[in-house]
Amino acid sequence: MKSKEQDAGEQQADDVKVEDAGEQQADNAKAEDKAKAGGKMNAAEEVLASMAAASSLRQVVGALVFSNPAPISAEAVRNAIRDRALEPGEVNPFAKITTRDVVAALDEIAQDLHRLELGIDLVEVSGGWRYQTQPGCGRWVRALLKADKPARLSKSALETLAIIAYRQPIARSEIEGIRGVAVDHVVRALMEMHLIRTTGRSELPGRPFLYGTTPLFLEHFGLKNLDELAELDPSLGAAKA
Repeated sequence: MKSKEQDAGEQQADDVKVEDAGEQQADNAKAEDKAKAGGKMNAAEEVLASMAAASSLRQVVGALVFSNPAPISAEAVRNAIRDRALEPGEVNPFAKITTRDVVAALDEIAQDLHRLELGIDLVEVSGGWRYQTQPGCGRWVRALLKADKPARLSKSALETLAIIAYRQPIARSEIEGIRGVAVDHVVRALMEMHLIRTTGRSELPGRPFLYGTTPLFLEHFGLKNLDELAELDPSLGAAKA
């Protein structure tokens, strides 16, 4: 049978436990509030971090090339990114990027696409960059788009186009002097295909039109610029000189 002193001692111990539990609960509540406050800050930081990750230079550059309907130059990509960074209140980590940075990002994307074999390439043509399907996938792409097989240029059209490409600007009479035949219908057909255009008038009698190639010509043949023509056949470039 417990004595009164034992009962009092046990009651006192229970009171101490309750008090300790209350203090612990209060401490836990404070810690929880602190953790919540800290959690909000961490969440904000995580959001900012995720936004930065989702806006890496490669991703932004790739998106701009994809969004542009025509080949876009590295300079144009850089300007688009830097113009965005100059808006009031805009926080952008790419405000000081250079054209070299953009070209490096484009090269990395091109290498990754080639390595992954996704049927898509990022190529530099006509002074800019664009995505295009790989030639080996052409038959399936045409089937999906219900597109006819592209018409091939005739031998006479190719010869005339080559003369214009290497000798531009050139008058029709000069083309005919090289080929030895009339080229009226061939020149007209090439202009309808937007592969050549008039670039001015000659100083020859009658001031005939001069012809040269178009940006579409570079795209069609996968050339970065006209300088690559000399690399393909230096003898033709030398003949002009």
